[in-house]
Amino acid sequence: MALCHQTSPESGELILNGGFKPGKLGWCGGAIYFGTSPQATATKATGIHFRGGFMIEAEVGLGRINHMGSTCDMMMTAKKLRGEGYDSIVFNPIDGDGHVIFNSSQVLSTRCFLFLWPR
Repeated sequence: MALCHQTSPESGELILNGGFKPGKLGWCGGAIYFGTSPQATATKATGIHFRGGFMIEAEVGLGRINHMGSTCDMMMTAKKLRGEGYDSIVFNPIDGDGHVIFNSSQVLSTRCFLFLWPR
């Protein structure tokens, strides 16, 4: 599935050169988060140190998807998700579906592109 990830230009370069790495915190634990479109990343790409401006489109192999509630599970881990028989998570914290993976090998391809936010 083609999904989008917004980050800072510095982090974007690191991702394109070295691959995605799970974060430390999030609605579904320390994972890799994607939106369904560039626009959907506007409310998902947040955090105290967030600086946006770099959009990555990734082809992601979601495998078996666990459909979770709006608050997901902040204590979720890769081991716990696999133990429940799933490969990824989809949840909607009121601003649209977010897709979550823990294993960077599920990212099959990436490309960056220019996305100008509407004024």
